Amino acid sequence: MAYRILSLDGGGAWALIEVQALIALHGIDASGHAVLGQYDLVAANSGGSLVLGGLLENLALGDLRNFFLDEAKRKAIFSP
Repeated sequence: MAYRILSLDGGGAWALIEVQALIALHGIDASGHAVLGQYDLVAANSGGSLVLGGLLENLALGDLRNFFLDEAKRKAIFSP
Protein backbone atom coordinates (compact mmCIF):
# COMPACT_ATOMS: atom_id res chain seq x y z
CA MET A 1 0.00 0.00 0.00
CA ALA A 2 1.37 3.44 -0.94
CA TYR A 3 1.15 6.37 1.45
CA ARG A 4 1.16 10.04 0.49
CA ILE A 5 3.18 12.10 2.97
CA LEU A 6 3.45 15.89 2.97
CA SER A 7 6.57 17.11 4.75
CA LEU A 8 6.72 20.86 5.46
CA ASP A 9 10.21 21.86 6.55
CA GLY A 10 11.22 24.92 8.52
CA GLY A 11 13.54 27.74 7.64
CA GLY A 12 11.55 30.97 7.29
CA ALA A 13 11.59 31.67 3.54
CA TRP A 14 11.09 27.97 2.82
CA ALA A 15 7.49 28.39 3.97
CA LEU A 16 6.76 30.59 0.95
CA ILE A 17 8.43 28.06 -1.35
CA GLU A 18 6.30 25.31 0.17
CA VAL A 19 3.10 27.28 -0.42
CA GLN A 20 4.19 28.00 -4.00
CA ALA A 21 4.82 24.27 -4.54
CA LEU A 22 1.39 23.41 -3.12
CA ILE A 23 -0.18 25.99 -5.46
CA ALA A 24 1.61 24.37 -8.40
CA LEU A 25 0.27 20.96 -7.35
CA HIS A 26 -3.25 21.84 -6.22
CA GLY A 27 -4.11 25.28 -7.64
CA ILE A 28 -4.23 28.73 -6.07
CA ASP A 29 -7.88 28.42 -4.99
CA ALA A 30 -7.52 25.02 -3.31
CA SER A 31 -8.68 25.09 0.30
CA GLY A 32 -6.50 23.85 3.10
CA HIS A 33 -8.82 20.95 3.84
CA ALA A 34 -8.88 19.92 0.16
CA VAL A 35 -5.07 19.87 0.12
CA LEU A 36 -4.80 17.95 3.40
CA GLY A 37 -7.34 15.42 2.12
CA GLN A 38 -4.80 14.37 -0.53
CA TYR A 39 -2.29 13.11 2.04
CA ASP A 40 -2.21 10.28 4.55
CA LEU A 41 0.28 11.99 6.85
CA VAL A 42 1.51 15.57 7.26
CA ALA A 43 4.63 16.51 9.22
CA ALA A 44 5.74 20.10 9.79
CA ASN A 45 8.50 21.99 11.54
CA SER A 46 9.02 25.71 12.27
CA GLY A 47 7.98 27.75 9.19
CA GLY A 48 6.32 24.63 7.79
CA SER A 49 4.15 24.57 10.91
CA LEU A 50 2.83 27.99 9.91
CA VAL A 51 1.88 26.57 6.52
CA LEU A 52 0.22 23.58 8.18
CA GLY A 53 -1.66 25.90 10.54
CA GLY A 54 -3.05 27.77 7.54
CA LEU A 55 -4.09 24.51 5.92
CA LEU A 56 -5.80 23.39 9.12
CA GLU A 57 -7.63 26.74 9.26
CA ASN A 58 -8.84 25.92 5.74
CA LEU A 59 -7.28 28.98 4.11
CA ALA A 60 -7.14 29.00 0.33
CA LEU A 61 -3.56 28.55 -0.85
CA GLY A 62 -3.58 32.01 -2.42
CA ASP A 63 -4.64 33.57 0.88
CA LEU A 64 -1.99 31.58 2.72
CA ARG A 65 0.66 32.77 0.25
CA ASN A 66 -0.39 36.38 0.92
CA PHE A 67 0.64 36.01 4.57
CA PHE A 68 4.21 35.57 3.39
CA LEU A 69 4.11 38.16 0.59
CA ASP A 70 2.57 41.00 2.64
CA GLU A 71 5.38 42.68 4.61
CA ALA A 72 3.21 43.71 7.58
CA LYS A 73 1.72 40.22 7.92
CA ARG A 74 5.14 38.63 7.49
CA LYS A 75 6.62 40.79 10.23
CA ALA A 76 3.72 39.83 12.51
CA ILE A 77 4.48 36.14 11.95
CA PHE A 78 8.29 36.14 12.06
CA SER A 79 10.30 37.92 14.74
CA PRO A 80 13.92 39.03 14.30
